[in-house]
Amino acid sequence: MTSRRGYLYGLIALAAGLATLALMIWRLNGQIDRLTRIPVPGTSEVSLPAGETIGYGEPPADAVGEISIAARCNAVAADGSKIELGTPSATVSYDFGSHRGVSILKLNLPQASKVTLTCTAEDPFILALGAGIGSSILVGVLAVFGGFIVALVLIIRTWIARRRDKKRAAAFPAEMP
Repeated sequence: MTSRRGYLYGLIALAAGLATLALMIWRLNGQIDRLTRIPVPGTSEVSLPAGETIGYGEPPADAVGEISIAARCNAVAADGSKIELGTPSATVSYDFGSHRGVSILKLNLPQASKVTLTCTAEDPFILALGAGIGSSILVGVLAVFGGFIVALVLIIRTWIARRRDKKRAAAFPAEMP
C-alpha cells in the first residue's frame, strides 16, 4: 500500500511556498522603506548607485483613490552632464505600511554618482528613488504558485496511488502485503 508520506510532502511544499512569500514580503517592505525620498516640486541632490534606478511617485498621505502622478523632471550628473530619463518598462505600484506609490520614471547611470534632480508638478508628491521592486513581487507570486502546484501534484498523485492500491487490495486480497 502506498504510504501517506506524499500528503506530508505536499504540505511541506505548500509551507515552503508560503514561507518564501513571507520572506519576499518582508524583503520588499524593507526595500520600499530604504528608497531615497525627495519632495516634488523642487530640486534635490541625491547619491545614486550605478545601474538602473526607478522613480516611484508617492502621493501625500491624505490622498485617496487611484494614484495619478504627473511630473516633468530633469537630471544632471555631478560632472554637469545631462542624464536621460525614461519611462519604466512596466508599471509597478505598491501599498505597504505608510508607503504607496507607482513607478513613473527610470534612469541608468554608468557609475555611482551624485545627481541633481529638478522636478515640476501641479500637485506635490514624494519621488522615491531606488532599485526596481517588480522582480521581488514576481518572485513572491511565483513562490506561492510553485509551492501550490508542487503540493497539488504530490497530494493528487498520493491520493490516486492509494486509491489504486485499495481497489487492487479489494480485488486481489491475497496479493497485497
